[in-house]
Amino acid sequence: MKSFNLEVLIVKNEEKIKRYRKTFNVDEPLTIENIKNSVKEEIKFPHEIVKEQFFYMSSELKEGETAPIKSGNQFILTIK
Repeated sequence: MKSFNLEVLIVKNEEKIKRYRKTFNVDEPLTIENIKNSVKEEIKFPHEIVKEQFFYMSSELKEGETAPIKSGNQFILTIK
């Protein structure tokens, strides 16, 4: 089993308002969609999400892609 850390940033008006890390223990790579859903389920906050971005290093990854099981993954939630 491998693990990787995901940095999650919650941004409002271009200002970081919350930052935390989530660790995933996996046997196979996860899709970006699975990771986003897992994080959103876990944080359950009442704000409206206006934008979701997932990056590995400086490259943005899209819904159907898989996240590398390495450090450098970042999920940014922009809220109202």
